[in-house]
Amino acid sequence: TVCFTQSATLNNVTFENNSKICVAPGVTVTIQNNVTSASGNNVTLEIGGTLQFNNPPKFDANLTVNVKSTGTLKSGSTGNNNFTFAGTTNTLTNNGTVQVAVLDFTNRSSTNIIDNYGTLTIGSNINIKGVTTFRNWNLINIGASYNNNATSTYINCGTINSSSGFNLGGGKVI
Repeated sequence: TVCFTQSATLNNVTFENNSKICVAPGVTVTIQNNVTSASGNNVTLEIGGTLQFNNPPKFDANLTVNVKSTGTLKSGSTGNNNFTFAGTTNTLTNNGTVQVAVLDFTNRSSTNIIDNYGTLTIGSNINIKGVTTFRNWNLINIGASYNNNATSTYINCGTINSSSGFNLGGGKVI
C-alpha cells in the first residue's frame, strides 16, 4: 500500500499482486508512461484527490477503483485517453468524477460491477463485455454510445446523456 499525501509524478508503474494506491484529497498523482499488471493479481485504487494516467492504462489484474466525492480519475490530461479494465473481477465505484475517452471492460469472462454516484464524463464510448451490472445513480455524459452485451444489465436511477444512444447487444436496461 502506498498512500500519497503530496503530489507526485511517476514514470512506468508495475502493480504487483495486492497493490493499493491511495491518493489523499487535494493531491495529484500523475503516471506518465506505462502501467503493468498481471492477470490474476488484485489491484486497488483509492482516489480522494486526482489520479491521472498520461498513457491509456490497461489493467490485466482484477481492479477495484473507489473514487471518493473529492476524487477525480482521469486518463489523459483532459480525459482524452481510454481506460481499460481487462481483469476477471472488476469494480468501479464513483462518488466523484471520472474523465476518460473510452471506458472499456474487455474481458468476456469477467464479472464487473459499476456504481456511479458522481459524474462519468466519457468522450466516446462505454464498452461492456463479461457479466456486468452497471448502476447509475447520478450523471453520465457519453460522447458517442453505451455498448452493452447479452449478459449485462444497465440500471438507471439518474441521468444519462448519450450522443448516439444505446447498443443493447441483448442486455437489459432498467
